[in-house]
Amino acid sequence: MAASCWFALRDASHERSGVYAVDEHGHVFIAEGGDEYNGAECWVAADPARA
Repeated sequence: MAASCWFALRDASHERSGVYAVDEHGHVFIAEGGDEYNGAECWVAADPARA
């Protein structure tokens, strides 16, 4: 497991599908879609009950 800190949610294509991110307001997102080479397709708000 790795952790990083950003001040803004960056383009999902920079991450692998399944990566979680937290924005500056504390909202949790998960990267979805895409593939290993091109990265994820988008960020989707994570279900708080599952995050």
